[in-house]
Amino acid sequence: MSIINLLTLASAISFAPGTHDVGLVTPKSGQTVHVAEGAVVRGVIVVSNVCNVTVAGKGTILGTGDSAIVVADSSRVKIDGVTLARPISVRAVAASVSDVKVSNIVFRPPASDADMIERTDVPCLVDVSSEGGDDVACEDLFFSDFRFFGGPSRCYSRVAAAVGGRKIRRVSFRNMPEGMELFKAGDVETDIPAHVFGNGYRKFILSGWEMGCGISAELLAKKASDFYASGIDGVGIRLSVTAADGSRLNKLMHDQVWTKEAFLPKVEGYRRALSLPGLRHSFMGEFLRSPTNRIDWTDSAAWDRIGKSLAVSAWFARETGMKGCIIDYEDYHRQKQFVWRPGDLEYGELSSLVRRRARDMFREVYREYPDMTIISYWLLSIDPDYFWSVSAPAMARDKGDLWPHFVNGILDAMTPGAILVDGNEEGYRFFAGRGDFNLSSVQQRDHVIELIAPENRVKFRSQVRVGFGLYVDAFENPEFDKEGKKSKWYRQPVGGSRAAAFALHAAEAAYASSEYVWLWNEKRPWVDWGKPMPKILMTDMTRVRKLDGVAEILRNLVDPETYAFRRVAELKLAGRFVELLENVECKVDSPVQSGAFDFANDGSKLPKGVDLWVSRKSDLSRFGVDTGTGDGDMYSLRAESAKATFIRSVRGVRFGEHYAVSASAKGFGRMICAWKRDGVFDWTIPRRSISFKETGGEWRRGFTAVAVPQNCDELVVLMSCDLADGDSAWFDNVSVSKIFTIPEDKR
Repeated sequence: MSIINLLTLASAISFAPGTHDVGLVTPKSGQTVHVAEGAVVRGVIVVSNVCNVTVAGKGTILGTGDSAIVVADSSRVKIDGVTLARPISVRAVAASVSDVKVSNIVFRPPASDADMIERTDVPCLVDVSSEGGDDVACEDLFFSDFRFFGGPSRCYSRVAAAVGGRKIRRVSFRNMPEGMELFKAGDVETDIPAHVFGNGYRKFILSGWEMGCGISAELLAKKASDFYASGIDGVGIRLSVTAADGSRLNKLMHDQVWTKEAFLPKVEGYRRALSLPGLRHSFMGEFLRSPTNRIDWTDSAAWDRIGKSLAVSAWFARETGMKGCIIDYEDYHRQKQFVWRPGDLEYGELSSLVRRRARDMFREVYREYPDMTIISYWLLSIDPDYFWSVSAPAMARDKGDLWPHFVNGILDAMTPGAILVDGNEEGYRFFAGRGDFNLSSVQQRDHVIELIAPENRVKFRSQVRVGFGLYVDAFENPEFDKEGKKSKWYRQPVGGSRAAAFALHAAEAAYASSEYVWLWNEKRPWVDWGKPMPKILMTDMTRVRKLDGVAEILRNLVDPETYAFRRVAELKLAGRFVELLENVECKVDSPVQSGAFDFANDGSKLPKGVDLWVSRKSDLSRFGVDTGTGDGDMYSLRAESAKATFIRSVRGVRFGEHYAVSASAKGFGRMICAWKRDGVFDWTIPRRSISFKETGGEWRRGFTAVAVPQNCDELVVLMSCDLADGDSAWFDNVSVSKIFTIPEDKR
């Protein structure tokens, strides 16, 4: 009997650190396969015709052929935490597959060339298929939190049902790699919210003067909950350590070579701190910064020293769990480091040298941290004139601009899993309501492509992201400076509230960005550090208290579903929850026979307060109250054999108010929140969809939060379906409640 067969007789199959040549691993019902950190399993784990199986651990499963893990004809399967070199395959062959949850998966090529993933331009992460007759299917599959380590950022997943065969239902994806594409074929139902593929949830990173005031890892950890409560996802950390000779290491461009030994004592403390909510998307602040004295581009020793120090920064970021590093190359000291100057090499020769310097340095950086994210406060957005130029390369040469060549050197060195963010500090100057952020988003992606070398353009389009900076002080600064001139760093209150003005700018920046918006905070601390902070002039209260409402604003933008759910729970606990819709349960005044469908072809059987909008119907179309099914009771709205929308609305809403919207759904339906002004829909305002989540039964539930746009006075909840003859959709428990109002400024 083989070792693996002996192991399958136990309640768990365990792989200790080391390499295991196993071929196939076939767990039985009720077993757990544990792959310990440091373990490498050469083989495939096949979960077939079983139930209640878990595959977990921090180790690596190499797989063979086209799969690392196969789930076939099984139910209640959980896969968590493992590193895979090949896709996960889910297959309904002779029986159904149901209740499969896969999360926290890392895709990483093995160290040895013999075991490398078969290289394709776009690798597959998840392959779901259902074959044969209509008596079995794939149902209730949930995939979340996948990421690459040193691998490509573009990838795909496939969900395919055989033509005329088994259906695939309720397949959900959450927090997948931003470049993932989904291919669907056959009778497939997937629940893919906007935020899965880089067009939804955003993250706010706090930087500024206080982060350079000697904040220890221990103090940072103490304040993590304050950051989390205020909607902050991470901070820009500026470090200062002592070298072996007693000198301080805090100015990378001019310091002696940084060493891992000098930074090693700080690793464990920061690792603990950065694992906490509110700090999990932190960055090494300003790891590449403009020098105080210009460094000769021909000084190989100096650039070699800088490159080695940059690599140590990347190593420290990876070891401590930072997402990456920040570049701030603004020329504070007017040294023109990235501009040709008289006495330099000829421009063409110098630009080639600059590109080579960047390539050599960042090769070492990415060797230390292959899938790091770098936020550059400016990338090619540093000069907006490039966006409008007839020939950006000619303009760069006319200006003697060397920075585009340095950027090309970074791109030369970038590994497939790395991300480079153009953080566009010009966002400080943008105004909400003019389209500045949306326009710049297009320009940052498309209008600088001429500055990118042809061999780097695919990499630029797939691995460079759009971000924005917001200058928080502008929402508190006085309108006029000491000389009586109107300040460019001032934003006028909206509706008597500076927080409301901040909300408009933050929302537009978040919507236009790929993922990150960074906040620069100067004269007032974001949180109470409990100690004096050099350069921080206003210590009477924190920014969060002074800009009253900023925490709720950011929490809503970061994760509207969680924010709505928590605020409703808080209000109910305090006895202050107020439902704004009548008859949430969809009950009828004159009960019909239990289990019946009280319907009419024209919608006249709908409950009070529910309107109907029909785009397509037939003689089979029916709309009304189903008294045979509901989420928590036996009542629900039902539509059948039509393309139609149930409508509920709340009138009298005002700008500055936030509302929680929740509902339950069954069948083939979706739900969005839209807006009216003076009784007319305004379709130019972005709508927010509700992402329904599985509950373990037929009904799915969804939560979201919405903020009332300017000049709108009615919130409209649209429950839509596009049904073939004989198909139905049900909606229930549609709820709207006010959860927050941005306060006006205190006078």
